[in-house]
Amino acid sequence: MAYDDAAAQGLIQVMGRETDDRFMAHVMAMVNDRESMAKVADTFKVVYTPFHGCGWKLVPEALHRLGGTEPAGCAVCEDALYAAQTAHDAGFYLVGIQDTTSAADAPALRRICDQFLPDWTALDWAQA
Repeated sequence: MAYDDAAAQGLIQVMGRETDDRFMAHVMAMVNDRESMAKVADTFKVVYTPFHGCGWKLVPEALHRLGGTEPAGCAVCEDALYAAQTAHDAGFYLVGIQDTTSAADAPALRRICDQFLPDWTALDWAQA
């Protein structure tokens, strides 16, 4: 069923900012040592991949709340063009990974990535 058809039938409910705010409150409540996090925020390295698109918006926000980490200081590893484009648009350092299921998107993925790798085994965590 097409999205527009499902929406017209009332089958889709878009969750608003209040859902994100409640989620972030729970995430931030789990931080048990904010002082230590703030001390390492400028040198803390994060490699993040938005599994099935989850967290592309809230992970940078959580990192920012923990010490000012900007998306450019985080690496996103992605093999899907739509998710990679989202990470790119958000300012993340982007590592594109070639994938057989998205081979047709490889040229576009290469254009937007800071690094592009032939497969996950080529990922050098020291450079990510």
